[in-house]
Amino acid sequence: MLEKINDEPTRLRFEIERRVFAGIEADCSVAVGVHAVVSEAPGDRNAQPSEAGKQNNRRIKVSAMLEEKRIDKEFAIHDMDSAVEEITRYLLER
Repeated sequence: MLEKINDEPTRLRFEIERRVFAGIEADCSVAVGVHAVVSEAPGDRNAQPSEAGKQNNRRIKVSAMLEEKRIDKEFAIHDMDSAVEEITRYLLER
């Protein structure tokens, strides 16, 4: 039932933002901001690629801030795990 109202880019943004929060162990008392933007797959918008192919071509831009530290990173969706690790590691460096 939820598949009918699921918006894949929104779900991806939510997942990335929550993974960064979890990586830095942020709760409501931490001044942190994370914003992710998922780009559409490049190419002809009228083409009907498979969902898996469309998913693999998407790019994600993340901006994150913790205290005075800021990082902006763009990556392919298949690199999400390593990118989230890099973002959290950078924000936690002292």
